[in-house]
Amino acid sequence: MQLREFIRREKQMGYIFDFVNPFEGCWCCESENFGDPYRHLNHISLAEAVIHLEDYAAAFRRDAPIVVRREIKRRQREFDHHYFHSEREELLAKMNQDLEMKDFKNFIEYFKRVFAHLEQQRLEIQQARRELFKFDLANDRRCDVDTEFGGTEDVIDWGVYDDLETEEQ
Repeated sequence: MQLREFIRREKQMGYIFDFVNPFEGCWCCESENFGDPYRHLNHISLAEAVIHLEDYAAAFRRDAPIVVRREIKRRQREFDHHYFHSEREELLAKMNQDLEMKDFKNFIEYFKRVFAHLEQQRLEIQQARRELFKFDLANDRRCDVDTEFGGTEDVIDWGVYDDLETEEQ
């Protein structure tokens, strides 16, 4: 998953998810604090962070034929009540606005909250897929449903740096 790879890459000393000294070692002012320390976050990485979150959220939207989409449209309010995640959408909108306005003081917190929400949704879907075939003792599914839903159940530990060098060897 590209988002998890991005997080691992950015959860290093001096990168956007640096939990110890997030503003130390700034390339533009040699670690001196001139006003807003959040201005030193890598804007390119922050933009990429939003793109990965938006792509992850979009992955949960299922494809549907026109007849299904037509029925959803007829009952849009009911559909949104069940499937629209207002907090997540609001946070993504705030992140996009903050990115445009270069106001990054809450950006990392918003990222982590949206990511946690998406991960929770993925884990719920993964569990529901497993439950589909719980009593299929013959293991004769007669369909190609991926019960693992392409994912891991590993939780991101935001308080630990990822050691990418040893994993690449």
